[in-house]
Amino acid sequence: MTNDSRLRNLFFRYFFIFLLARFFVFADEDIFAVGEVLEIKNLKTAPCYSIEAITFRITSGIYRGEKIQVKNYLWDDKNYNTYLKKGQKAVLRLRQFPGGLTGSIVGYYRQNLFFFMLFCFLALLFLVVGKRFLRVFLSIIVNLFLFIFFAIPFLKKGENPPLVIGFFIGGSVFLTLVFITGFSKKMVSSFVGTIASVLIAGVLSFFIFKKAHITGMFFDGSRFIQTAVRTEGIKINFFLLAISSVLISALGVGVDIAVSISSFLKEFSRENPHLNITGLFKAGINVGSDILATMMNSVIFVFLGGALPILLTLKFCEVSYLRVVNYEEISALIIGSILASSVVVLTVPVTSFVSARFFNPSRSLQRAGCLKGRPFGINKKNNKYVNRGL
Repeated sequence: MTNDSRLRNLFFRYFFIFLLARFFVFADEDIFAVGEVLEIKNLKTAPCYSIEAITFRITSGIYRGEKIQVKNYLWDDKNYNTYLKKGQKAVLRLRQFPGGLTGSIVGYYRQNLFFFMLFCFLALLFLVVGKRFLRVFLSIIVNLFLFIFFAIPFLKKGENPPLVIGFFIGGSVFLTLVFITGFSKKMVSSFVGTIASVLIAGVLSFFIFKKAHITGMFFDGSRFIQTAVRTEGIKINFFLLAISSVLISALGVGVDIAVSISSFLKEFSRENPHLNITGLFKAGINVGSDILATMMNSVIFVFLGGALPILLTLKFCEVSYLRVVNYEEISALIIGSILASSVVVLTVPVTSFVSARFFNPSRSLQRAGCLKGRPFGINKKNNKYVNRGL
């Protein structure tokens, strides 16, 4: 069986598991369905609001094919309204009562747009990567599968966040590198460089967050999660959860840098067999510094984009600088961005060192010279391997 056929079989297995989990893991008490607008009537018009009576034909779920009339309230603030036209689809929340089926409008139906964007993305990816498309696509699917069906369920049970995220990061990095590069020295050096950087940043995050008294309770959704799990007797450590979120945020960029450096040093060592470990290490640092010049901005902008709403809120409220920088969510954001950037920076020297050890041609040249009689030897003055026959 070829590698492509094995990857194809693996993909269909994961996809089948994903479909099964889609129906059993995300089961909910509320019944949601898609409805197509058949008719719209105006019931009432007032200075501040208006009411529409919309007739839907349900197109999904157990009530598929049935018709239902739902009231749509339109307020003077357009941002809170759902404007519908005949033939358009919307998401409905349905409830069955003794008197019949009732429903309400949840919002616009956007799923088809997602699928269209996904198709365009995959088509663009295929045009760029060509034959490696299946490997890249499988790595994305597997990572999403691990995060949604492994990390999230264990975190929901109250398991140790760094331990769960650590296993996720290890599995994600390993499988991604296997799919992209295969089993090779390049894969091992990239894996070691990424994991070592994440471990160092994780230890630093623990002590720095502890020193800064970051509890994690002021993050988005923390209070809601605490209220939801209290009735089930589950305890979630939000302090450790905050540390785990920092490590995940820098994971993707760290893998990119590790693979870039290891790939470069592999080819560079072939073209320059006279270089020793120190020379390869310096070459990796030089290339890594160029990569960092652009990658650092990417990491910072990701954090700034997530904090944009709260930063604007504090600016409009004219909160003092002293209060802003010492607010827990802002402090955690600043510290988290620095720590995530540290993961990216640490990946460069760690991967360069490991790759230099793996791809160092010294041993292979010396072994070839000794065993096969080739005129390779070592110049002890500059610690370089030279061809003495020239």
